[in-house]
Amino acid sequence: MDISKFATKPKLEKLTLDGEDVVKEFGEEISFYMMDQMDISTYFNFYRLQQNEDGNLLNELLRKIILNDAGKPALGEDQVFPVNLTLAILVKINDYLGKSKTITSTPTTGEQQN
Repeated sequence: MDISKFATKPKLEKLTLDGEDVVKEFGEEISFYMMDQMDISTYFNFYRLQQNEDGNLLNELLRKIILNDAGKPALGEDQVFPVNLTLAILVKINDYLGKSKTITSTPTTGEQQN
């Protein structure tokens, strides 16, 4: 099968923070949007910056990832979310991205290995 058949244009995906702590703290569920797929550089940066605890670069990356319902950045250059909300957002994005599973193949047969 031709690999180009798997190339898609990313679509806006709605994610909702509906945990008990969020609703208690903010009075209701909070929704945000992100693209359902991201380039591999952004994907790796998202995890690397969390691991390295680089808050400044992570904030910049979140400005690219967290969108409003029009697909525009939800955060302005001089804005930040409260820390507890940011942590909930990171968990939600991690859960969403965690549904991706790496697929590998053997060099000789091309068959999937799990």
